[in-house]
Amino acid sequence: MHFIIFDKETLERLYAYQAESKQLFGGKWGSDQVVHLEVPEELDADTVKIVATTETQDVVITPEQNIPAVTTEEPILDGEGNPVLDENGNPTFNTVIVEEAYTIPAVTEEQDVTTYTLEADPVLLAEKQLKIKEDLVTEAYNRMNDEIYAEMYRVAGTTKSDSAIADLQQFKTMKSAPSRFVGKIVRRPIGDFTLGHVFASEQEVIDYASAKLGEGLDYDVYRDERIWQFYVEREAILNS
Repeated sequence: MHFIIFDKETLERLYAYQAESKQLFGGKWGSDQVVHLEVPEELDADTVKIVATTETQDVVITPEQNIPAVTTEEPILDGEGNPVLDENGNPTFNTVIVEEAYTIPAVTEEQDVTTYTLEADPVLLAEKQLKIKEDLVTEAYNRMNDEIYAEMYRVAGTTKSDSAIADLQQFKTMKSAPSRFVGKIVRRPIGDFTLGHVFASEQEVIDYASAKLGEGLDYDVYRDERIWQFYVEREAILNS
């Protein structure tokens, strides 16, 4: 028996979900057991299945033989029993058929002949399409995360949530108790409040804290909108 095979890895993958694979291949992979089958351009090697079709055919065991006639050459004699010579003085001969030509018919027998074709496998095709979509969703998710963290770092100077929350609480405290921060320096610059600026009055502290709280609010809105944008993008990918 001959098998159709691309290579061991590919074929094992193609038949991984088919119960008949063990029965068909029996663990044998000898080179004398393989027949190469090219994947047509309109098919994808990742999403095809091999279909075996068996039909009974007359297979030639011994081909037809044409046996030629058996002949011999007999001299031509005249009435007196002397050889008849040609114009060059050579004896002439008649060809005599000793045994007629005949044909030995071919010997055939009925055998089951299996042919193999490739067809698109809807299961593998669906799996590949889903994997492609899942990869696109993952890319979209990672892109969203990168953008959110980039904005978080721009606003809070960190990508750690606990540090950002601690800073937010500090800005609230600065706004409610500004006198305690007069004379302190700016660690998170914004607007006219540059890095290292010293707060000269309670109003400066309040103005700074309000600006930073507003910036934090803008970040919260941005983050919420960016997450929603990802949800929309994900649904579009999965439903495409």
